[in-house]
Amino acid sequence: MKTKFVGVPNYLNPTVLGVHKLDAHFEGLSYLSQNDLENNLEKTAISLNGDWKFKLYRNPDEVENIFQRVDDETSESWDNIKVPGVWELQGYGTPYYLAKSYPPQIDIHKNKIPSISSTDNPTGAYVKSFILPESFNKQRIFIRLGAVKSAFVLWINGIEIGFSKASMTSHEFEITQYVKEGSNKVAVLVYKYSDGTYLEDQDMWFFGGITRDVTIFAEPQTYLFDTFASCELIYDYTDAYFKLDVTLDGELYSDLNLKVVLTYTTDQVIFHGKLDALQTHIETLIEKPALWTAETPHLVVIKIYLFQGQKLIQAKKFKFGFRSIEIKNSQFLINGRPIKFKGVNRHDFDPENAWGISKETRLKDLLIMKSHNINAIRTSHYPNHPHLYELANELGLYVIDEADLETHGIRKFLPDDQLIWTNAGIDRNTRMVLRDRNHPCIVMWSLGNEAGEGSGFIAMRKAVKALDSTRPIHYEGDKQAGLSDVYSMMYPSTHLEIKYGEKQDIKPQSLLEKATRLFLSRKPIKKEDYQNLPILNCEYAHCMENSLGNFKDHVDNFEKYDNLIGGFIWDFVDQSIKHTQADGSVQWLYGGDFKEGKTDAFFCANGLIASDRSLHPAISEVKQVYANLSITDYQIEDHSVLIKNKNVFIDTSYALFVAKILCEGNIISQELIHVPPIHPRNQLRVPLKPIQFPDSQQEIILEISALEKEDRPWAIQGHEICFGQFVLRPFNFNQTINTIHATLRFHQSKENFLIQTNAYTAILNSSNGLLESLDYGQGNVLKSPLDYNFTRADLDNDCGIEIFVPLMRHFNPIRYWEKAQSKLKLHRIEIIESESDFISFRIRHKMPGLRKFETKLSFSGDGLITVTVDLKPKKDMIRFGMSLGLDHSYQNIDIYGRGPQENYVDRKTGSKIGLVQGNFKDFAHDYMRPQENGNHTDVRFLQIYNTNGILRFESITERLMETSVWPYTQAELKKATHIHELPLHKITTVNLDYGQKGVAGDLPGYYQSYDQYQLKANVRYRYGFSIIHHFNK
Repeated sequence: MKTKFVGVPNYLNPTVLGVHKLDAHFEGLSYLSQNDLENNLEKTAISLNGDWKFKLYRNPDEVENIFQRVDDETSESWDNIKVPGVWELQGYGTPYYLAKSYPPQIDIHKNKIPSISSTDNPTGAYVKSFILPESFNKQRIFIRLGAVKSAFVLWINGIEIGFSKASMTSHEFEITQYVKEGSNKVAVLVYKYSDGTYLEDQDMWFFGGITRDVTIFAEPQTYLFDTFASCELIYDYTDAYFKLDVTLDGELYSDLNLKVVLTYTTDQVIFHGKLDALQTHIETLIEKPALWTAETPHLVVIKIYLFQGQKLIQAKKFKFGFRSIEIKNSQFLINGRPIKFKGVNRHDFDPENAWGISKETRLKDLLIMKSHNINAIRTSHYPNHPHLYELANELGLYVIDEADLETHGIRKFLPDDQLIWTNAGIDRNTRMVLRDRNHPCIVMWSLGNEAGEGSGFIAMRKAVKALDSTRPIHYEGDKQAGLSDVYSMMYPSTHLEIKYGEKQDIKPQSLLEKATRLFLSRKPIKKEDYQNLPILNCEYAHCMENSLGNFKDHVDNFEKYDNLIGGFIWDFVDQSIKHTQADGSVQWLYGGDFKEGKTDAFFCANGLIASDRSLHPAISEVKQVYANLSITDYQIEDHSVLIKNKNVFIDTSYALFVAKILCEGNIISQELIHVPPIHPRNQLRVPLKPIQFPDSQQEIILEISALEKEDRPWAIQGHEICFGQFVLRPFNFNQTINTIHATLRFHQSKENFLIQTNAYTAILNSSNGLLESLDYGQGNVLKSPLDYNFTRADLDNDCGIEIFVPLMRHFNPIRYWEKAQSKLKLHRIEIIESESDFISFRIRHKMPGLRKFETKLSFSGDGLITVTVDLKPKKDMIRFGMSLGLDHSYQNIDIYGRGPQENYVDRKTGSKIGLVQGNFKDFAHDYMRPQENGNHTDVRFLQIYNTNGILRFESITERLMETSVWPYTQAELKKATHIHELPLHKITTVNLDYGQKGVAGDLPGYYQSYDQYQLKANVRYRYGFSIIHHFNK
């Protein structure tokens, strides 16, 4: 096979994985004295991050092959570019966002692979000078490029050092004989596309550049090249056999000796002896070590000293956690106890630097995770910067470390059983393992993602296991026996999870289940083929912008079935790009915004958080549902609640529990509850003091919060972990309204019905049956009439296949309701009741899709207006409600319902019933692609203010309203494709709905929901609300 590639450039030759590239290993900093080690004095490494000289060529053939020479000064006139970073986000070239295919420059015909455009393969030339420190004298000198997309050639002082590919693992070269005292020149030629690109089709942007740190570092002539620490817990997981493999590189001097110190609270010398070989294995018993878990991230420091005689040559250190991993009884055990993964997938992405993400941003990501009760990360779909694992070790997060291998668009035939591609897969996997295997946070190795099937994966598994037998193997795309140690799947329905939980034979039943087999690697399987394996959702709850519906139902399944070990939400952070205009305004961009042609558009926004790290509302649902504490089951007889501790390793002594009594959202009492420590995986019924109800008839809610007792790295003291709410006295729908009592005057003309009271003047249009004017003495407050609404601005999940094929928009079944609403016609208006101070209208409309459609609109002389709507649809509905427009001066809002963040019928567990107050800007949420947003469920009342007064909308039926308030119309929201296209505030839109169907989230960009979250056909729906105005005092 290699003869096929004779004469082919290295960047197109899959048999060449690197030239003069060193083997991967643990990347530990070298210290030349104990004082340097103890005080973290970094004297053996210099960073080349920062400004480099740069020039972009259209393809490799156009590169001027003199830029790397020492005597060439051409590059002095080049632009500066930041490293780490990608060149497309610094003004060079074109980015492509593709979820499941390749840029047009990549030929994906089976018989032509690998083949890349010879004229359009952007190639970046980087040049930088550096001064070699005097302290590096007489040492061996190395360069490490943490990640480069996607292949490169390296020169030092004009001499070609080597070549490498595989974008997301380190590239290391020895340059000792090529550097000199004083100034040196490093040059790197980066190919955006290479044969390695075929293995890197990972639902992300295609960028080019040097994307992680570049470091020059020094090691002694003989040095600590690699270490691997592991342990075996014994005696019921109380003691540990600690194992350490140490590998030297260099000459084996006769008087070399090694000292290993383990530091927790004190130093413990666990080995000190002479070395007889370059490889040494050490084992020793450690009694009662503090164990590492995500709940108890106890770390020790392993310090390794290399001596020649009595002279210290070098010291290195790293942090280690004692913990074990086992799979027993189809459960995943850490330190002998079954855990559940409450995880997220995460791309290492920054909106301005792409994969060149800062340590501060990465830390912020993990702090957000911990503060929202997330306990696990899958590094989708490539090894991350080493800093992520260091943080996960310290903070306590389980990690599935995933190899840089995905062939999504061509996975049917690559890598398959082809040896050249298998070797590349082995290289990518083993480099990940060798670099990362000392991190206790890593609990599984993943061979890759969506790269098809084949014997190559068995070879990859064997290679990984040869380097680390302590961790299980994960791979979702190939279900052959003996490959993955867990049964992994993507985007299952809750019904499918139940079948796996009950260990049934799995056969696709519905058309949707059969269709998803094609792209979710899902095949029929007999129970005996998986019954001993833990079941893992490696991707689920696809959070594509306004999504994550029925999330609680998934986690309920995890908790119910022992063999369901949890899952990883797709995903953590949006991949939108920040573009700052000349005037300082910001635009958030996505696929198709760069005139690139081929694109998967807005499919890049799937995050619980936006790319600028602001929180999306869905993450509040995650926080409540993923919490390891729950407060449920209030018993009125003995005033008690049930508190469950779902933690596996710690009791509840880290938390305080506070009870509040709320009267229509206002706190009227608050006290600390005494809760004895509840052991892990236990529960306790906790009594409360008798509750004294106030005399009023207002709604009373008991709210109990679990709070952090002390400051944590991710939260301050008092941070709410989770909550429970219990309605003790329901909302009174007939509360007394203190208004001006007055008689009512009524006049009918051909055009309208005029209703006048001392409080208001209203006009009901007789041709369409809509309330078009409402005047409280200072002009009509309605900028658009009180009208019906059966549609919403498309969620991404509503769009389905039209995301990828825009022409399919016309065939999307949800368009039915847009067409139907456009045909809404008045059938009849009749007065059904008329008194001196009261009049009531029955208004009947006709509209396709509805069997019955009737509104009762009543006006009272005391200032009250009531609206009740009753209908029965022939088809499942998207939305059923009403909407009106107010003058833009109405900006301040009170909502007594669920909040404070937006919530929907299938995503409201994390939203409290309470009084939410703020400016209208607080009630709309900007998704990358504008869409339906800002909804609140279970709304008792909505009040909206301007300087003159208050408009109050209140539920008057047991079916509580759903409401939202926007600074734009729904038509404007539907029209906008980017946040910056939303108009300036000219009208305040108020939506007063029975409800809308849930947001869903089981499948990527496709609407799959459940009956309880939908507005089903042939069901009668009825709701109502009142309108009243109060002048400001």
